[in-house]
Amino acid sequence: MIFTLYVLLGLAIVSTEALRFSRCRSIDALTLFNGTYFLFLVFVPLNVIILGEAAVRQKYVYQQFGYGDETTAMALLACYLLFIVGYAVKKSTVRKSAARSCHSFESGKGGACSAYLHKTATQISITFLLIGFIGLSYHTALMGEVVEVIKNAPYVRSGEFGLEGKWLFLRQLSVFVSTALILFWAVYDSKKKVSIIDTGLMLIMIIVFVYYALSTYGRREFWYLVILCSLVSFMAGNGFKYRQLALFIFGFVLWFVSLTLNSFEAFAPQTNVANAAIAASYFKYVYLNTIQGLGDTFMHFVGMQHASLWQFGFLADIAGIPLEFVPSSLFGFERGRGFFGDTSEFFLGHPLAQGLSGEEPPGFHGYLLVNFGYIGMFLLFLLLGLISKVLDNVLRPGRSNDAVAWLIYLWMVFLFLEFFREGALVLVLKPRASWWLAIGLLIYAKRNFEKNRNQFQPESASPA
Repeated sequence: MIFTLYVLLGLAIVSTEALRFSRCRSIDALTLFNGTYFLFLVFVPLNVIILGEAAVRQKYVYQQFGYGDETTAMALLACYLLFIVGYAVKKSTVRKSAARSCHSFESGKGGACSAYLHKTATQISITFLLIGFIGLSYHTALMGEVVEVIKNAPYVRSGEFGLEGKWLFLRQLSVFVSTALILFWAVYDSKKKVSIIDTGLMLIMIIVFVYYALSTYGRREFWYLVILCSLVSFMAGNGFKYRQLALFIFGFVLWFVSLTLNSFEAFAPQTNVANAAIAASYFKYVYLNTIQGLGDTFMHFVGMQHASLWQFGFLADIAGIPLEFVPSSLFGFERGRGFFGDTSEFFLGHPLAQGLSGEEPPGFHGYLLVNFGYIGMFLLFLLLGLISKVLDNVLRPGRSNDAVAWLIYLWMVFLFLEFFREGALVLVLKPRASWWLAIGLLIYAKRNFEKNRNQFQPESASPA
């Protein structure tokens, strides 16, 4: 029965997209939401049901509650259907003629606004690259040299390799490298002709970003960039580029190599084991590791179904957000785990060891459930569908070839999807602060351009 419910949820998602495709709808926020919902809450549960405990990282949750029951599947199905109903209530108001709306960057004669915004975006990209380079340089100085940074990246990420210093917060600036590359990618895609300087700057940004990805062991960070850059090019109608192919290839290499290094001893060739068996075991390990990484949202909801209302406080995570932006190393205080400490202990069955990472956020469904109960969760999904459509109308570009505007739109969609995955607002605000800053600067620059132009036009139209 439970397997059938997840199949029905998958069919509902596929049917929704098939209907939209038949009506010639383009890829938008709902398409990405449907893909995310299917991946995290259909594909993963089916794998967990079939493969069992080997497909999850939350062993304690699985041992206590398994993969949930019919209530779990029915709640996920109801949430999805209510979201779709809310999304369908508000009709689309995006038109190709909406050139002067707040989500378009091509207003003005001769594309003056577009040219100004592309210049501003390039300046922001270069500034962000320099800010990120400061963070990378400090991180490298702490580790000693480049090779040591890459070699010990997994242990730094887990907290096993402790770093000390008064200015540790500077390491957080490294993420600006990623934002710089994504933004400049959109500008680069928008240009009909690119100069040698443009190409050289793009190459520098890619090299610095690759080092950043290796230094942080951030596979998710890398794939976010690849997906965002690819979607920007596709949705702006600029086609697939060779540099995208290079990023995809590197992404797969990074993915497989990192998994291989983690399991080298387990899968090292042995004289008494056939190579085919070793290869099969390795690819099984890669597949299970991938499912485990995708399965946190589902398993967290399974666990949260057995937590009591307000067990972790009512919206307790919000109270701790301001402190997350205060550098603890600089001001000499110890920042506790707070809300994450409570949820992690619930999912793991024991408190996290001091100094180690691995916090377990509740996931979006779980977050709503423990704060608002089932009725509140259902009502909020209905409201969320309506709000998502309103924001889609406001942010989706009116012109298909407006790459920078498409990037702002996709950034906002990804921020929502990340909140959907994690269910913790601070994980959308703090690690993605560079996205928020870039969005704010671009919108401010456009508004400032239009304000100045509107002030100038009456004067230029007056008789001499």
